[in-house]
Order: sequence, then C-alpha cells, then structure tokens
Amino acid sequence: MNNQKIIIIGGGIGGLMTAIALNKKGIQTTIFEREKYFNPAGAGIALWSNATSVLDKLGLLIKLLPYSNVLNKIKISTSSGTPLNVVNIKKLEDKFHFPSIVLLRSDLQRELLNAIPSSQIQFNKQSVKIENKTNEIIIHFSDGTFEIADAVIFADGIHSIARKNIFKLPSLKYAGRTSWRGVAQFDKPFFSTDTSYEIFGKGKRIGIFPLRNNLAYWYAAVNMTEEKATKQKRTAECVLSHFKDWADPVSSLIKNTNEERLILTDINYTLDINSLANNNMVLLGDAAHPMTPDLGQGACQAIEDAYILAECLSENKDISNSFKSYENKRLKRVKSIAKNSFRMGKIRQIENPIALAIRNNLFRVLSKNFVLRMLTKNIGIKKGH
Repeated sequence: MNNQKIIIIGGGIGGLMTAIALNKKGIQTTIFEREKYFNPAGAGIALWSNATSVLDKLGLLIKLLPYSNVLNKIKISTSSGTPLNVVNIKKLEDKFHFPSIVLLRSDLQRELLNAIPSSQIQFNKQSVKIENKTNEIIIHFSDGTFEIADAVIFADGIHSIARKNIFKLPSLKYAGRTSWRGVAQFDKPFFSTDTSYEIFGKGKRIGIFPLRNNLAYWYAAVNMTEEKATKQKRTAECVLSHFKDWADPVSSLIKNTNEERLILTDINYTLDINSLANNNMVLLGDAAHPMTPDLGQGACQAIEDAYILAECLSENKDISNSFKSYENKRLKRVKSIAKNSFRMGKIRQIENPIALAIRNNLFRVLSKNFVLRMLTKNIGIKKGH
C-alpha cells in the first residue's frame, strides 16, 4: 500500500474483523470507535458456516468454541406449542465443513478485540464530519480532533455517516415490526444445547438459542406500526403483553431475563444496495448493507466483507482499485441475501389467517427441504466472492 494510511471508522464486529484480516496481510490500520470504552452491544449471536469458515482461516474459531454451542437442529413450532418440524442443520456443517455456532456477542467482540494490539483502536471517537479532498480524507470527531487518511473503511453501523453523507444512498425503511432481544438465566439446563427453536404466531415470532452456563439468547419480533413501535418499552412486562397467551417456554424465558440485558430495536433495512465503494472510501457490514435479521446473516456478511476486502487490498497496490474490486465481488451477494432475508421475514411474520395456515403447512410439510435450501443458498459462497 506504499505506506498509505488506512483508517477504520467503527469498532464493532465488522471493524475489528477488518483490522484482524488486514493485519494478517501485513496492512496496518487504526480503528476509531465512538464508544468511550469496550462496551459490546447486543445479547447473543449465531454464526453460520460461512462466518465460521472465515474465523477459522484467521485463527479465531478455536478461540471462540469454548464459549459457544454448536447447533445441529432447529425445532419449529406454533405459539400453541404444536410442533411443525425439526430441521437437521448438521447437514450444513457436513456440506460446508464448518459448524454453526451461537455465543454471547460480548464473548465474540472481546476475542476479536484481544486479537489486535491495544494501540490499534482509539475509543471515544465519534465521527461527525467527512472532508473528501482530492488526495486525502479528513475525518472530524466530536471531541474536536481530526484524522487525515489516504483511505477510510466505514464499518460504523446501520446509521453510517458516510452512507448518508458521502454515498448518498436511500434512507432506511421500517420493516413493519419491532423486536426485543435478551439473555435468560436458568438454574439448571432448560433447553437442548445443540438445538435452536423458532416459534410462529400471528404476526409474531420468537427465536431461542441456548448458550453455555444455562443461558439462553432469544429474540421476539412483533408486527406493528412505526407509531406504535415508539410506545414500546424495554421491559419484560411489555414483551409479555404481546406473548401472554403463548405456550411455554415463552413466559419462562422472558421472566428469567434480567431487564438490564433486554434490548428493544425497531427493524430497519434497505434493498437499495447499489454502491459499496467511492474512490478511496468503502462501506462494510451494516453500513454497507443494512438487512433484516431473518436469515441471521448480518454479522456473517460483515465477517465475509472483512476477509474479502483484505484479500483485495493485498492483491492490488492501488487502494481505489482494491475497493472497486471488493465492490464487484460483494455487491451481488449482499444484495441477494438482503432480498432473501426480507422475503423470509415476510413469511415468518404473516398475519392473514389464510396465509398463516398455508405458512404453517409449508413449514410442516416442506420445512426440512425448504429451510435447508434457503440456508444453503445464502451460506454457500463461491470462490472469489
């Protein structure tokens, strides 16, 4: 890179993974993170084979497995407790040679942070302004300081400053639902540790992922207007009000969740993913492709992004050409996954009674093939992409 200075805006999963992948290629960067200190957001996280294969290449998977459960099955049922089907996702590991795992997001981010020198990340650096000069980029921070760089990788999340102000990409859309995420603590084993659970209702659903130490990561998604979403609360009582007539384990799950570990988030997304690179600036992760969480590919795609971007930068001495190569390799894939995720969300959140009955029959009769086919399509990655 001829001693050119590359910086990363954002120290979440995408930013940390990018620094790690570039370090492996001998390309040093500095991360600028808006949080005042290491403060990982989120509850739990599932990583599918496409992500764990990258983590393995970078020597990280072996460090994460002690904190993780390996998933082999998905049990799908209705809100009344009626089983619909069991999907054998061990077949994904057999096909792609890497496991699907679930762990606390804090464990993942801590191990990623430990994988880079402490001097490589600066905290309390909220970017507020970008000056795009002819031969340099100046990033201004809220503390009055600034940084001059030859190139900038923006991994600053769904509300990326560059996505809005430099790339001029369309505004995000509300997906028609809000969600809660939490981590429940039980006194003894409550779920099979190799099994995740998906429970469908009318315009509502809950997903459950057992963790180590009798913990369980869960999410709950409820269809509602954007106005109604603003009135929701980050409390167990509020979540229970939407699921009070659901069969166990739903109420037990929510009641055993410490509200300090409860997160309330509106689901926003875009399908207008038309640009990832702009000369010496590039978007990565949620900054590049904000997608609904319905295929569990948000973090997985950020991990893919980081690895491919590092490959492109190591293969080309010109940064802008490297960024363009990254865009060419990633754009079609992330657009496809974002669309598939949105469609899957529509299926899972159906409210119409007739359509709901059809949906349940679909998952009852075809789920083993249908779900596996959908997962395989989005997890599978062709060489060079």
